[in-house]
Amino acid sequence: TYLVVLGASLAAGSAAGTASAAAALQKRLQEIAVEKQALYNCSIGIAVETGAGLVVSAGNDGSFAWGSVTKLATGAALMQQVAARRISLDTPVAPLIDPLLVREGLGRMHVLFGPRADSITLEHLLAMKSGIPDYDTATPYPPPPTDAFRKAVYAQPAAEWPPARLLNLSYVRKGKLEFEPGAHWAYSSTNFVLAGLLLARLSNATRWDAYGQAALLSPLPAQRRSSYALDFASHGTPAAHGAVRGFDRTSYNGANASARPGVDVSDVAGVFGGWTASDIVAPPASVARLVYDLFGASGPRLLARQYVDEMIPGARDAAGGGQSDWARGAPLSGGRVASAASRRLEAARGRFGARSDVDSHRMEDIYGLATFNLSIMGVTGQSSLSPYAVSYGHLGATYGYDSIAAYFPAIDAAVSIGTGIETDSQTAPSDTLCLVYNALLAAVRGTAEPRCSFSKESYFGGRCDCGNTYACHKLLRKCVKSELGSLSKEDCTRTC
Repeated sequence: TYLVVLGASLAAGSAAGTASAAAALQKRLQEIAVEKQALYNCSIGIAVETGAGLVVSAGNDGSFAWGSVTKLATGAALMQQVAARRISLDTPVAPLIDPLLVREGLGRMHVLFGPRADSITLEHLLAMKSGIPDYDTATPYPPPPTDAFRKAVYAQPAAEWPPARLLNLSYVRKGKLEFEPGAHWAYSSTNFVLAGLLLARLSNATRWDAYGQAALLSPLPAQRRSSYALDFASHGTPAAHGAVRGFDRTSYNGANASARPGVDVSDVAGVFGGWTASDIVAPPASVARLVYDLFGASGPRLLARQYVDEMIPGARDAAGGGQSDWARGAPLSGGRVASAASRRLEAARGRFGARSDVDSHRMEDIYGLATFNLSIMGVTGQSSLSPYAVSYGHLGATYGYDSIAAYFPAIDAAVSIGTGIETDSQTAPSDTLCLVYNALLAAVRGTAEPRCSFSKESYFGGRCDCGNTYACHKLLRKCVKSELGSLSKEDCTRTC
């Protein structure tokens, strides 16, 4: 009942009401953190920031490694360069990146990736449509899971993996692309290593590690910048950067996923091997603030709204002229786009397409520019026709750490979940978010919190079940509960 009171406090809008709301929400989120930390036997940190002034943390407030959540920051930094007219989305990047590649002793992009690499644009990099091979070799399907790069990293835990070493891997610099730039979609973290080199060149850095990633925050007022505790680990290990201990509990390369506590990655430098693809170390509060300052509706902004809209999956209409209803928090049409896209993702198997070509038109609704459509991943528990089901942000996974950072436009709220484990299914962040989001949503709306549970259904997809599991039975012409259902009873009855 205290969450209903919380909703009333938020509606009151006073400073005292906001403080009371924050205290009530923190109490509930702490209960969730304690429950999930016990379930997964690991550190879990939770943070929420909303446009209504709620800033709440629970669980472990130390710094986590955030893996691919870093891509949000890198993408936003490059969109700042677009806004400043230093580059455009359709600019070929080879002429800008080549000098740094040559300086690192690698040769030009067409030497590394073949002649078609000269046509790769900034948009191709940020949208995962370049055709550049992925340095990350994690292959969860078909079993048993294998990962040659992980094996190499663990064989030399103190060794760093700067861009030149990654790009010089034989299966990366193989003199050809996986496909014609723009023709398909395939998740490849190498895109964001090259994006970092591009940022280094645009900032006139003489070396890759002379580029200061914290420049992303420069548009914010000084007081706002000082509230961040973002660390970018271009060198060193998780321990050297003060990260909470992370444990690899995967079964890659024959490892025993049931062993506890798992492989301690505190002294493994390769955790940050992707640089601008995966090197943020920060407490959850700073990551939630980063997500809010990028996507949020109020306060100081990292990026003007028109450029943020370019990043959001499916946010531009067919003419490319403006923000869609979906980006503002309206549902995907009839829930059909989300379910179809989800099915295509599962058909691709692999690491979100890293080993498979996926229809690029479909993927535009799944991955924008450095941004995932999280709505299709089953984390909200809301009816798929509801604006409350809409979410975007990024998943994060690196050795020893799984995470998620999400923005929910219907309630103007950012949520971050950091964990100190990496598992085959990456379940812990999504499971935690399922409960956190529905507690937050109930608080904001002043309603009772629903009973929700989470089940993992696939490598990337899951099911946050809060009772919205109805589907229209076409033969019976009535709504029934179904494992494939994603609607509330009301939405199903209205549309069946």
